[in-house]
Amino acid sequence: MEFQEIRRRFQAIEPDETMFAGMTVDDIAHFETLLAEADPVMASRAVFALSRIGGDSAARVLRRAAVDSRSPVRVAVAAAVAQRPITLPDRELNALLSDRDAGVRKFALGAVKADNGTIVKEALTRMSQSADELPALKVRALEALRRLP
Repeated sequence: MEFQEIRRRFQAIEPDETMFAGMTVDDIAHFETLLAEADPVMASRAVFALSRIGGDSAARVLRRAAVDSRSPVRVAVAAAVAQRPITLPDRELNALLSDRDAGVRKFALGAVKADNGTIVKEALTRMSQSADELPALKVRALEALRRLP
């Protein structure tokens, strides 16, 4: 798909699933370009497009986006991983679970999968026991812990 067509679709005020129709692994370079631009909305939509494409190439880009300096992009990564059959490596998921932004932490809790390991369990335990954590997130951290073996 042409880059300008992707940009035009991503500029829609009200996004829907048709926004991502026809996008393939061949468009990953376009999504990387959008992630590198200053606009967090375009970058976040690129994250959701990558999550729909899946595969190793898209997953590599998502791992880099998980540590983006912009909170909306990190929220998008956590939400996308929670919605799709994608597993972030424990290191990146731990970073999202420990993020300074409560929104990132909230969506990262939904991204916890049964195959996450010790570092994620430790992060969830810290969240569930932290006096500084939001009460609702403490409850969700306990629920996420129960999903792990």
